[in-house]
Amino acid sequence: NEVTALAMHPQHETLFASGDYAGALSYWSTNSENPVAHRAATEHDSHQACIWSLEWHPLGHLLCSASNDHTCKFWCRNRPGEGIGEPVIAPATAAEGAGRGTWGDR
Repeated sequence: NEVTALAMHPQHETLFASGDYAGALSYWSTNSENPVAHRAATEHDSHQACIWSLEWHPLGHLLCSASNDHTCKFWCRNRPGEGIGEPVIAPATAAEGAGRGTWGDR
């Protein structure tokens, strides 16, 4: 799908996030051709329509996405060096506290 939103990470110049027309969200490194993590629009709690805007928190630990489905979602991701295995983009709730280990909406 077409990329409709892009946001460069505020702390790491090789990292960025993209949102697409279907509502999918991807986390990228300029050192790789493939996304580091991806959340398809068909997954539970994903956006159901085009992502129009992405904005990072100045420290880079939260990403806000705004979509044509009339929602804003807050996403977090495990910090470098935390966790083992494939990074996962997953929804988070306020009850999860720091939300370490996943990239979820806050």
